[in-house]
Amino acid sequence: MHLISLLEDFGFEARGTYGEDTVFVKQHPLAAPAVDIEPSTYVRQYFPHFRMDVEIGKFIVPIQPRYHQILFPDFSSASSTQLGFPQAHVGNAMKLAYLCHSPTRQIREGDIVMFYRTHDLKQLTTIGIVDRFETSSNASEIAALVSRRTVYSLEEIETMAQKPTKVILFRLIGHFGEPISYSALLQNRIIRGPIQSVLRITDESFSRILSITNW
Repeated sequence: MHLISLLEDFGFEARGTYGEDTVFVKQHPLAAPAVDIEPSTYVRQYFPHFRMDVEIGKFIVPIQPRYHQILFPDFSSASSTQLGFPQAHVGNAMKLAYLCHSPTRQIREGDIVMFYRTHDLKQLTTIGIVDRFETSSNASEIAALVSRRTVYSLEEIETMAQKPTKVILFRLIGHFGEPISYSALLQNRIIRGPIQSVLRITDESFSRILSITNW
């Protein structure tokens, strides 16, 4: 039953049987379908396509290098490989979680989150779609929410939960083939200064990101 639930969560549908086995099929259109359905349903049914219209919020999320390495072990660049961060990770998962103390309350299910690796690379590297967004100061509640998705130990969660903590559950869409540097983000007027907290950007800025990365 767990496998069936997992398949259905990623848009597969039962279409018949083969002997004693149930056959599951998923639509995989080459171009993003123009259908008006909930963004979370859209990404489940048509992944890797996702809604990016004006109704969808777009956010840049700063993430420290060691957490980036753990959360996105399949991301690689010459710089990150040479730095030799520890290789422990959540796994090559598509459903992940990130915790922070950002003041934002604007993130909604189906919004787009793009992760900016701070300190070393200073690059916008990765894009995902929000499954759920919560604020909590209850360590047990947070641990239950992020189960199997998180880069944090229970001890770290307990420390973070001493203040209201934002919980971002998201589906990984992929990494930009050409990560965008901090200087390029500035030059293209996507940001105006240092990325110190979750930052909402305009649709125009998001279009510039897509153009720069040839997404």
